[in-house]
Amino acid sequence: MVFPYWLPYHPHKWWIRTWNVYLPMGYLYAIRFKAEENDLILSLRECPFPPLRRATLERCYDLIVKEDNNTDYQTLGPVSKMMNVVVRTLVDGRESVAYKRHMERCRDFMWFAGEGNTRQSSN
Repeated sequence: MVFPYWLPYHPHKWWIRTWNVYLPMGYLYAIRFKAEENDLILSLRECPFPPLRRATLERCYDLIVKEDNNTDYQTLGPVSKMMNVVVRTLVDGRESVAYKRHMERCRDFMWFAGEGNTRQSSN
């Protein structure tokens, strides 16, 4: 997300459902959220320029927060919502306004009806 926008492969030029899911996934990877280390994972974690890594993390988190604010914590769909919940919980905590608002908005995608547990894939 810190790439210049003029690059043809800039993530904001991808289909919104794609980058909206990969944004929180990228953030979780970048902070090393839970993974057993093996040779492959260790090789993927090498970063030749730590300041770029920090700038990328800050940009990713900023975009996650903006998505939450722009959609009143609903996000684009249930997959990106749950990924944003994980990121916001890790960064802001379970007592934060962000976590509480996300939990309130879960009912937008999942609810109980006469047929049982019901969900929709996007709003």
